[in-house]
Amino acid sequence: MKKLQFVLLSSLLSLCGSQINAQDVHFVIKVDEMTPLAKAAYEGDIDRVRKLIKAGANVNENIRGGTYYGETPLMLAAGKGSVEIIQELIKAGANVNADAGFDFPKAGKPVLRYAIDSGSLEAVNVLLKAGAQVDAWTAEGLNVTPDNRNNTLLTYAISLNKPIELIKALIQAGADVNARGMVIGWTPLMVAAYHGLGEIVQELLKAGADVQMRLIVLDEGPQGTAAYYAQQQGHYQIAAMLKQMSQ
Repeated sequence: MKKLQFVLLSSLLSLCGSQINAQDVHFVIKVDEMTPLAKAAYEGDIDRVRKLIKAGANVNENIRGGTYYGETPLMLAAGKGSVEIIQELIKAGANVNADAGFDFPKAGKPVLRYAIDSGSLEAVNVLLKAGAQVDAWTAEGLNVTPDNRNNTLLTYAISLNKPIELIKALIQAGADVNARGMVIGWTPLMVAAYHGLGEIVQELLKAGADVQMRLIVLDEGPQGTAAYYAQQQGHYQIAAMLKQMSQ
């Protein structure tokens, strides 16, 4: 039987009753291209998530169109920091290493990146404990000049100035503190120094960040160190500390 598509709001509302059958969980809601499970996860509706899972909903089904193309229910829950829903989806077999950009190596949006975006330390820890790859890559450019895309999640989180406890959680989970960006070689330390994030700089140094590494621009060769970018942006105390450590 063909999958049904809902066009009218009245059809959507018909799914909101207490009785959910196995066929319902395969419907695609055309107005936003979300499956019912994805929509329930996005809206933080834990009761409905549980009912849909019990009815046989595919916890790893990608959204096939619209704003959230390629995303899974777990990604949507992680993006909201909805820990309880994250746990339910994982328990039901959700892939903690799914990637919304699966067609482009090292250029996607892994599940852990959504939890980082939410700023929820608990969500990040739940995913890490469940086996999320801490050194997964993401496509987003950093808030630095020149722009740099394709970085590990630690560098990405630092660029967004996420809470120090979240950064520490990534480091403690084994994130590579010297990982270079794929196109332009920003390291976590360079990005933290560029933005004057002294506390994060200290954590990276304690974890073994290399102060002598230089930015490498494709076809241009080595550029400045973390100390250079701290100095360039007017973060003189951080620059002085890094220069002293590099001697």
